[in-house]
Amino acid sequence: MRLPSIAIFSLALLCSCAAKPPFKTDSTPADSGQISIFGGEQIYLQAIFQGNKFVGIKKVDTVSDPSVTLTFRFLQGNGGKNMLLSVTNPLSHSVKYHLDMVDFSGILHKTSSCPVMAGRSVGEYWPHSIPEIRISNFHLATTEEEKICIY
Repeated sequence: MRLPSIAIFSLALLCSCAAKPPFKTDSTPADSGQISIFGGEQIYLQAIFQGNKFVGIKKVDTVSDPSVTLTFRFLQGNGGKNMLLSVTNPLSHSVKYHLDMVDFSGILHKTSSCPVMAGRSVGEYWPHSIPEIRISNFHLATTEEEKICIY
């Protein structure tokens, strides 16, 4: 059985990125509404619920409760020329957020993001270098948001 070239590329990208050390972690607190992730970095965002109501997220250093902690990995491939943001959602709810690419001059550029379905993972790919991604407006996805990749 022959794998499609995108599957081979994705596998090669994942393998080449796994050995790279992470860059320094941004000091932006999660309650500021924006969380940064840099090329080669992995971060954890813990969902906060009060009863059955989602009230926000916070960036945590380690996973203390895997059932409410999302994993964001910003992988670099081909010497940093290709970027992949991988998001794993263990929640029983689909989630949505906004993504802004930060270029080498510090300028933000909106980019679409796909919803992360409950108990699933999603990958966002860019064929160019991105030093930083900013995550904002994190929320539980509406029925309409579950169907489309938008900002």
